[in-house]
Amino acid sequence: MNYQTASRASVKLIRQHPTIPGPHDVIIKVHAASVNPLDLKKAAGMFKMAIKEQFLYYFGYDCAGEVTAIGSEVNSLEVGDHVFTCLPEAHRGSWAGYAKCTDQYVAKMPSGMSFADAAVSGTGSIAFQLAKNVFHAGKVIMTVSTSKVSKIPELLGEGVVDQKPRSVDFLLDTAGEAMTFLPLMVTSTSLIVSVATQPSGTQLQESDILHRADKPKSPCFICLGLNMVDSGRRFYAKQSNVEYSYLFMEFSGKDLDEVRAHVEDGHLRPVVGNQVDIRDIDGTRGTCKMVFNGKGGVFNGKGGVFNGKGGKNDKKIELSSV
Repeated sequence: MNYQTASRASVKLIRQHPTIPGPHDVIIKVHAASVNPLDLKKAAGMFKMAIKEQFLYYFGYDCAGEVTAIGSEVNSLEVGDHVFTCLPEAHRGSWAGYAKCTDQYVAKMPSGMSFADAAVSGTGSIAFQLAKNVFHAGKVIMTVSTSKVSKIPELLGEGVVDQKPRSVDFLLDTAGEAMTFLPLMVTSTSLIVSVATQPSGTQLQESDILHRADKPKSPCFICLGLNMVDSGRRFYAKQSNVEYSYLFMEFSGKDLDEVRAHVEDGHLRPVVGNQVDIRDIDGTRGTCKMVFNGKGGVFNGKGGVFNGKGGKNDKKIELSSV
């Protein structure tokens, strides 16, 4: 990894190349790394009460690159393979020259795909493409801003419409606005799953975020507060006869293998938003701001995405996306 650290009036460049301490470790030379909204939420201090971070702090979860070294018991990968990964919290730090994690989190890139495309992780765009092409939704309806209407054919959608009340059976919320869609949900049988509100305290304690070498712990009062907020959302949704739950997204190499298969079968297309060289400080700040505001961006490869609606068979699915 490369660091630039102020040392009085001069700047010191420190080069630290990762080593292979474990038999299942994989070293990746990063060619493209994406801006994950979680990076920016943590930078904005949204988790500071729940998790105490230490410096140096390493940014970045999603990346694509080339394998440069593997542990003695890694059998699924070879040096020189082009791979992509969503790094676990314990190995966070894809905004660097190299990334390291165990082989269970790494998968080979889809054939013919660029590093920039492979680094994209846009949850919303992936979800409504899968709804249409893998789960065979009868109709996918996307709700996007005017500037993104031109992207609709790229995502295989069919049109832009205003959704009618009580007509959506399933909603995947990636924008943190799950409760605002309650009037659209079919009563008694519909489900809202959010990946962008807040987890319960119990979910936080069991999540990958706290499984790190420094073994951070979330204060009891924070966990109790999160449990109360989560219960409040469930209760509020229940008043509309809608089921609500929060999903902590944690990826593995097997998940990425499935993504690769869908890409190679033509069911899934990566959609890259903005791209910037990470050495371009102003461009990097601008890209981070775009992602923080829900518009998407990349360090040589990352997409933000859109709002979308879809359905399976004759049912309709709302895909709310950042």
